[in-house]
Amino acid sequence: MCLGVPGLVVEADELTALVDFWGVRRRVRLDLVDEPVAVGDYVLNHVGFAIRRIPPEDVQITLDMYEQLLKDANRDDLMTADVRSEIEAGSADARLKPRAPADTVENGGARGFSRAAGGDD
Repeated sequence: MCLGVPGLVVEADELTALVDFWGVRRRVRLDLVDEPVAVGDYVLNHVGFAIRRIPPEDVQITLDMYEQLLKDANRDDLMTADVRSEIEAGSADARLKPRAPADTVENGGARGFSRAAGGDD
């Protein structure tokens, strides 16, 4: 089974994007993505390739589902352990997690991040 990981595009050019995955930033390729991607979009990433732009109306449910998978997964599950180690590798920024933008830039709010439990507000 393959897993696509959702992330927030924080920088983009024609061929690549810098994407934030729960505080861990990685450059991903845009060769395979199904439609144009811009800063502020969420994408589904698989092995370094954005494979799908997540429609704005699906962002929150996608992020909630992914967090539930991490929460419910067996601690011995290798995929989950790998994802958790990547998140922890984000050092202090690992406390930031992507979320659907309830407060958009147009509404004057910060788009795309909220503090995880235990973070400073």
